[in-house]
Amino acid sequence: MAHGSIGQMGQAFDAQQHAFANQHRLSYLERGFLIASTAYGNEDYQTAIEAYQGVVARYPDHMAALNNLALAYRESRQ
Repeated sequence: MAHGSIGQMGQAFDAQQHAFANQHRLSYLERGFLIASTAYGNEDYQTAIEAYQGVVARYPDHMAALNNLALAYRESRQ
């Protein structure tokens, strides 16, 4: 996400592919954000919503997850 935020799209894509290939090594929180943010970026808002809901169910006070869930709901017009 950091690479993408500063416009390094090639590095962002490479890092994302590496993360997906090694997602079994990520924490539940990191894996949830990886899946959700990738889905959101691909405009697959339903998958993003489901992933963020899973994170919020486990971490109900996680502000970034709550915010991103709200954004996914907004983009899907729910």
